[in-house]
Amino acid sequence: MHVAEIIENGVDHSAADASKEEEPSFSDPEDYVDDIDEDDLVGDVLRLKPSDDEYEHCCVIVEGIPEVDAERLPKLKAILGKIFKRFNDSFTDHYPLDEAGKTKGYCFVEFPNRSSAADSAQVLNGYQLDKNHKFSANLFSDLNKFKKPDDNWRPPETKPFKDVGDPYWWLQNPKCMDQFVLHYDRGTAKESYPVVGIYWNVPGAEPMLCGDEAEKQSWTETIVEWSPKGTYLTTFHEKGIALWCGPKFEQFQRFLHEKVTLIDYSPNETYIVTYSQPESRWSDAETVRVWHVPTGVLRRSFSPGIVQQTGRSHLSAWPHFQWSQDEKYFACLKTGGGGVSIYESETFELVGNKHVIIENLKDFKFSPVGHNIAYFVEEEGESKPAVVAVLRYPWGAGNERAVRVFKMAEATLYWQKSGDRLAVRNDRYSKKKIEENGEIKYTGMTYHFEIFNLRAKDTPVESLQLSETFVSFGWEPFGDKFCVLTGSNLKGTPNIYRAGDKGIQLLAKIDPQQSTGLNTVLWAPAGGWLVLFGAKTASGSVFFIDTNPAEPIKMNSGEHPGANEASWDLTGRYFATCSTMFGSKSSDLGYQIFNFQGREVVRKSVDRLAQFIWRPRPPVKLPEEKTREIRRNMKAQSQKFEEEDKREKGRASKEVIDKRRRLMAEFNNWRSKARARYDSQKQLRISLRGGVYTDEVDVRELEEETIEVPLSTEKIVVEKRRDDDDE
Repeated sequence: MHVAEIIENGVDHSAADASKEEEPSFSDPEDYVDDIDEDDLVGDVLRLKPSDDEYEHCCVIVEGIPEVDAERLPKLKAILGKIFKRFNDSFTDHYPLDEAGKTKGYCFVEFPNRSSAADSAQVLNGYQLDKNHKFSANLFSDLNKFKKPDDNWRPPETKPFKDVGDPYWWLQNPKCMDQFVLHYDRGTAKESYPVVGIYWNVPGAEPMLCGDEAEKQSWTETIVEWSPKGTYLTTFHEKGIALWCGPKFEQFQRFLHEKVTLIDYSPNETYIVTYSQPESRWSDAETVRVWHVPTGVLRRSFSPGIVQQTGRSHLSAWPHFQWSQDEKYFACLKTGGGGVSIYESETFELVGNKHVIIENLKDFKFSPVGHNIAYFVEEEGESKPAVVAVLRYPWGAGNERAVRVFKMAEATLYWQKSGDRLAVRNDRYSKKKIEENGEIKYTGMTYHFEIFNLRAKDTPVESLQLSETFVSFGWEPFGDKFCVLTGSNLKGTPNIYRAGDKGIQLLAKIDPQQSTGLNTVLWAPAGGWLVLFGAKTASGSVFFIDTNPAEPIKMNSGEHPGANEASWDLTGRYFATCSTMFGSKSSDLGYQIFNFQGREVVRKSVDRLAQFIWRPRPPVKLPEEKTREIRRNMKAQSQKFEEEDKREKGRASKEVIDKRRRLMAEFNNWRSKARARYDSQKQLRISLRGGVYTDEVDVRELEEETIEVPLSTEKIVVEKRRDDDDE
């Protein structure tokens, strides 16, 4: 039987039924409006679309080359070609000639892609070929930025100096009190406004506003930040940021950069870096800007970089730049990866007109002291191990101390504040599995530390393997101790080590007892004292340790449930925890202040608290002779301070007594007025009460009557006892 006959006779109806089913429609409804921007949806694909100006982005104009005749041109091409090949082996160069056949002092170099052209323009700009020839390089597309000046253009006028008073007035407090800023919201949920206030932390008393100008409504639109040395308070606005300083907190400087979301200062507050989100996530706009703080001048703009794998513009990390402590250099990851771009702050050009090439570079950090750079290179396959190293200044091959580690999944760099040591936490695995979606899963994890000693000759490296899971780490800022928190997020155990000349020694492993959820290590600014804190935990445990004795000991512990932030003041005398609406799940927002021994001295609830930030202090380095003098006179000075504290307590007690007497006098004054008003209404009360003056009624003439009212009733069935039946 044929297939046609089978279908016709009804033997198989499934195919016929299927043919009658309507195919699903994937078309949009007639009234559908597509509001999705293609640039946001497939921006990475659109970036690859050929455009008329593609040549402009791949072509570099190099000026300042030697002017030679036709006979010497091949030799010039050979010399310059060796330089151009550093960026890409495939390039095309063109040398315009004048009527006499000589080069005009510039040439055009075309590369196959934008990244090679951008790298070459950056490196060749300022390149010194010889003592008589220095290059100037620009992308051809940069010519579009040069426009005819406005006919009405005039040189900018010199701004008059604005005297905001002594910017360091707050450091001259006779009691060496610290300041902190509070940022919180007020108003209704629909119409709220931010309030920013700056307070003195008064020992033994309530925090006090620093003046009438120290609290303002709508001082900022998003957040506030202090500069590294505490000179400026930075506020964020729609049009940019503003800097405030002086006793009256007057505006010192403002920087126009719309929709700024992130800022970062150089260590000595000479420069400030601002960043705003680009309009498109695929844009390569120069949204990172570096400003000169004293003058407000824009020094240079940067693009955050295009990641080659995705073509997407984004910040690889913030801060975008790492600064040397003397501000002479600043650096970032090289565009496209594979190295570090180090700039001079004097010229804002690449050091030596070239990048520091480090293949597979994952992360790097400038030393807090000097110009050394620590970096981490991830592994490449099973044959090429990961590398953690310190690159000494001047940067270059052969001037580094490196450690190579197989099967390293991740590494984190921790510089000691003194710059004497570097700790590299490296997580190692026993097996690695790559999923179909590209995700990498590791099993059999162990946790290790490599400690680089930069004070010793040849930078020796010591290793430490942890027996438990790693939680947190912290260096003593100035000293030789460090703390490693191990265990779990439910219960972390502090392990305190000394990295001395005799190797790494375990000084103490302290049982946290009832303090649960410890996950953060915070050393006092000068070292010696240590706090372990449970950030964003229900308990909010705070655990104080004194590491000054030969064997570190627990001093005290406390709690701030739901606290999400904690920090030392810059003198190391006080430690604060806070629960803010930006990061805490607790409904009880506010802050607590402890002294360095762990005793709570202030507890404040602040509705809708957004920020609590101590005001930083500039570092003060006393001469060694002055330090020895202070130590010799420590006992006498201690007695002097104790006597002053007693007088302060007595003064505080007198102030409390005077305040109570003033309140009592105010109450008696109010009471006498109320009594006079009451007596003046005597006849009115008698007439309203039927001629009875109730104030003089004898209580004995009154009859007492008691009325009982049942509040509830219940019916209970009582069974008859057997004894009653027998009778």
